Amino acid sequence: MADEFEKFEQSKDSDDSLDSAAPVESEQTENSEISKESEESEDEEILDVIIFGASSSVGKSAMESAIEVLDGLTWGIAGLEMKNLKMALSEVEEKTGKNLSDISIYEVNVHDPNSVREMVQNCKVLVNCVGPFMFLGEFVVKQCILAGTHYVDVSHEPIFTALMTIIYDQWAREKGVYVIPSCGFIAVAAEMGVVFAQKMFPGIINSIESFWENNVYYKDKSSKAVLATGAWDSFVYSLRTANDAFIYQMALKPKDYPHLLPRWGTRPLPHKIPRLESNFVPFNGGDRNIVMNSQRLWFKYERKRPIQYKNYIGFKSKLQGYFVPLFLAFISLLAQFTRTTRFLLSYVTFFTFGFITASGPTERNRNSHHYKITFRSIGWHKTEWISKKKPALQMWTQVTGYNPFYGANCVAVLTSAKMILQEENKIPGRGGVLSPGYAFARTTLLDELQKYKNGMKFETVSVRCKERDFLDV
Repeated sequence: MADEFEKFEQSKDSDDSLDSAAPVESEQTENSEISKESEESEDEEILDVIIFGASSSVGKSAMESAIEVLDGLTWGIAGLEMKNLKMALSEVEEKTGKNLSDISIYEVNVHDPNSVREMVQNCKVLVNCVGPFMFLGEFVVKQCILAGTHYVDVSHEPIFTALMTIIYDQWAREKGVYVIPSCGFIAVAAEMGVVFAQKMFPGIINSIESFWENNVYYKDKSSKAVLATGAWDSFVYSLRTANDAFIYQMALKPKDYPHLLPRWGTRPLPHKIPRLESNFVPFNGGDRNIVMNSQRLWFKYERKRPIQYKNYIGFKSKLQGYFVPLFLAFISLLAQFTRTTRFLLSYVTFFTFGFITASGPTERNRNSHHYKITFRSIGWHKTEWISKKKPALQMWTQVTGYNPFYGANCVAVLTSAKMILQEENKIPGRGGVLSPGYAFARTTLLDELQKYKNGMKFETVSVRCKERDFLDV
């Protein structure tokens, strides 16, 4: 990522960097003509889905999940080197016992317009697993819009989503193309957790708090890694651009966006929650930005009252609850400077205490990683009048599963692609840059996510009214 980081540093200080990224009409016309010529010259069948970045660890998991999730659909793979793609495909064949000899393979360099163009012209939906997306994602999005190909990815970078909305939303609407970033585990679990809560809540929700707990039962003691270095790269760049991302998100917010009352604040210190074992602290991850972006879209296009959303992550001890936020604040400070950013990217294992490595987690440890996200929804019963009075009705729901960063991650993005293919008529508008909670709320994504091996289970746990005890349902 060193070269991409240098390009970012050079362009960061340019006053017209945003304008230069916007699509120009003449460029659109030229590329559209090239696209049409290519389409007319090719008679091969268009695939339903292409998985881009298939030789990566996430890409291999996506291929394994595709066998189940995309059953009955046609799909192919793409990546930088044909040799690595064929090796990855062989690994998946050996692991699953499935014959994948008919899977189409495309050798694609993200910096080569012709190879990217050929890839996106040969599928209906592109699943992008190649990051960091703030460096490598925009050109792919642009080519997808030119080709009329829908786009989903596993990104978790707030600035990427905000910039794609600012630059490409209107153009994607005009072309009838859905661009839906952040369809991986973290975003979809949060977004569809909110959608599930809205469906089950017997009234109007004022606020939702989510509490994320993780348990890794290490079956392979040779490694304690839970993620590979690609996730760390994206995280560091997200920290580095957090201020810019906030500015772009505020620019997208409608001027008449309501000031919601009663206001639900954040609890900054480690604290306990009834029925949950962990000590929770605020988790300012990209999932909150994505959920709030969906709330913005609901208000902007359908005038629905937004929900206040706060998210927390749990730790086994209070000491961890104090240490981790302070440590992340230190990492965020280092990410603001060029030299220290390079240091963070070069010594990943050191800064993450071995929880993130180049090779990532072993297969046995992936499958022994279990998660539970508990949602507390607070609002008014449907018989009550919304007022500034503190709402008394509470509902608790959960999303549970295992193998979140690989298995569930890939099931989430592939089922998202499947929804575009099979239920496009249930997605709002006729294109545009959308977030998954807004895009898929009316589809059967909630049901689809619960069908598969590494899917997610959604359930209602209990209801509470005023100061009474929990009433199990």
